[in-house]
Amino acid sequence: MKKHEQAEQDYLAGMKYKDIAEKYGVSISTVKSWKARYWQDKRDTTSVKKVASKKHKVAKKVADDNSPDLTPQQELFAQLVGGKQIPLYRAYLTAYSQRKPSLATAMSEGSRLAGSSKIKERISKISQDSASHHDLSLDNVVNDYVFLRDESKASIVADGIHKANTDAFTKSLDSLARLLKLDPIIAEEYRNKKADADVNEFDAKQQLHPEDIDNDAGDSYINAIDQGIHQIFKKEDGDSE
Repeated sequence: MKKHEQAEQDYLAGMKYKDIAEKYGVSISTVKSWKARYWQDKRDTTSVKKVASKKHKVAKKVADDNSPDLTPQQELFAQLVGGKQIPLYRAYLTAYSQRKPSLATAMSEGSRLAGSSKIKERISKISQDSASHHDLSLDNVVNDYVFLRDESKASIVADGIHKANTDAFTKSLDSLARLLKLDPIIAEEYRNKKADADVNEFDAKQQLHPEDIDNDAGDSYINAIDQGIHQIFKKEDGDSE
């Protein structure tokens, strides 16, 4: 039995999204995606009707978990974009696979869907929930960069460029880029903190002694960091204008 099939049994038994995610080692957004793609809601709701207060609480939870204004395809599209950060056209191809859309259709319709106010709001909420679940915060991302800066200086001097450091940089850069897309409030927090954090300088190149580096990899690596960081800063500043 596949993982999503096992998870469905837990869901039908009344287990919460959060508990299912922890049990199977996946994100809450993944569990919701399973529900949208594979599961049918067969849970017995008769017990909920016995007490008015319980019914109100359950109704509120369902409203929080899924938007009643969206079709199953729209909900899946929002889950893929907001939770998995999948490009719009790919999310459309997956959510509307039964229609077998062309790439051109997926690109145009994906953009149109994402521009809809109710879907945009749903994507934003899913993104924030996902960030909270993965503890994706500005402080954590900044700490990742500071750690990476120190590690990269030591590794470049000692051993040249390590793939592990390159992967770590890419992961951190993706995290920051994703963070800036989540919410205007977070973006504003980022603008307020970036001067104090001093991440944008990334002065590893200036602090390294050229004679300690025996190849051009160090310069290339530091330049990649500088360019990547400044590109994000430039984009964010441009979006705020």
